[in-house]
Amino acid sequence: MAEPIAYYRRLDWEKIIETVKALQNRIGKRFPESGLSKVVAELFRVAEETVVRTQWIQEPNLPLRIAAATLIVAIILLILLMLFRIHQIGFDNYVNFIQALDASLGSVVFIGAAIIFLVSWENRIKRQRALKAIHELRAMAHIVDMHQLTKDPESYFVLAGRPM
Repeated sequence: MAEPIAYYRRLDWEKIIETVKALQNRIGKRFPESGLSKVVAELFRVAEETVVRTQWIQEPNLPLRIAAATLIVAIILLILLMLFRIHQIGFDNYVNFIQALDASLGSVVFIGAAIIFLVSWENRIKRQRALKAIHELRAMAHIVDMHQLTKDPESYFVLAGRPM
C-alpha cells in the first residue's frame, strides 16, 4: 500500500533528532574537538529545543480562547435579549425603532469584530513564536554554511598545485 504524499511533506522530530545525533557521533569520532564537532553539538541542542518549542507553540492560549468564548456568549445573549424585549422598545415611533435597531446592530458588529480580533490574535502570537524559532534555525544553517565555505575542492587542488 502506498503511503500518502503528505507523509513525505512533514518533518518527524524523532527522525531529525536521530539524524543529528548520528551526525554528531560521526563527526565527533572523525574530527574530535574540531569547530565542526562543536557546531554539530550546538545543532543537536537546537534540535532538542525546537521540539520543546514546537510543542509550546501548538498549545492553545486559554485566556484568549476564554475571552472569545465570553464574547460569543455575550453576543448571543444580546440578540436573545433584543428579541425578548422587542415589545418594550415602543415601535409606535419610527425614530425609536431606528435608534434601537442601530444601537443593537452596532453592539453586535463591535462584539463580532472583537471576537475575530481575539481569535486571530492567538494565530498571530503563534506565528510570531514560530518565526522566531525559524530565525534561530536559519542562523544555525548560515553558521554551517560559512563553515563549509573554506572547504571548496577547487581551491584545495589549486593550492596544492595539482590539476583538477
